[in-house]
Amino acid sequence: MSNILKASLVIIISFFLSLELYATTGKEIMQTQKDRQKTKNEYSYEQMVLVNSDDSKEVRQVTRKVKEVGNDLHKAIVTFLSPADIKGTALLTWEQKDRDDDQWLYMPNLGKMQRIAKGSKKNYFMGTDFTYEDMTSEDINNFNYTILREENKQGKDCWVIEATPVANYSKDTAYSKRILWVSKDIYVTVQIEFYDRKGELIKTQMSSDFKNIGGTIWRAEKTIMNNFKEKHKTLIKTIKIDATTNIDEENFTERFILKGLHTELK
Repeated sequence: MSNILKASLVIIISFFLSLELYATTGKEIMQTQKDRQKTKNEYSYEQMVLVNSDDSKEVRQVTRKVKEVGNDLHKAIVTFLSPADIKGTALLTWEQKDRDDDQWLYMPNLGKMQRIAKGSKKNYFMGTDFTYEDMTSEDINNFNYTILREENKQGKDCWVIEATPVANYSKDTAYSKRILWVSKDIYVTVQIEFYDRKGELIKTQMSSDFKNIGGTIWRAEKTIMNNFKEKHKTLIKTIKIDATTNIDEENFTERFILKGLHTELK
């Protein structure tokens, strides 16, 4: 066999291998991830550390509860247990099917629930580097997903996927695009780059120390959101997590929060 023929065969084989490699679309990967990682009930107790530009730190204790209440619809509550000046502050989120999720912020000193307006979801939540938008689950119908390449990140073989908002959602998001590193083995997102409306990289989220909490479900024990624009970081360490115990839907009601029951540890 001539060298030219051999070279041609190599090119042809490589071409068909590449077709097989990318037969899976970016949206299919994201849907598989969503299906594999969702839970019926989930509770976690976390330590959150806010790091300022001068390296000063504020430590917070946080609980998160999530419950599936419908077909792929969830309710969630994030509650601050410390420090004392924000104890009891909570963010309540109700996912909706064909419209924006409902979100309310409860601050004990005001004694009432405040609805987060649609235009305010681009704002940062309680001094962290997560916006209210970041605190909602991702509706994959709101984005186009393009596989850019494959890359090893933190020792994991990953698909590198670009997520851009579809036309009718672009005005509702703070980001022109995000770049996600999704691991091939367990379908977790190892890293996310966030780009503002001008296309500039503003922050990066890195997750590590993934722990299996049942079946195909994995959670990161450590997450760092590094906000380059604000020169600020938010570090989250999961101390306890449980996806096996039922959580009563009452936990996600205004009445439950106003009575102060949301601050009780599970």
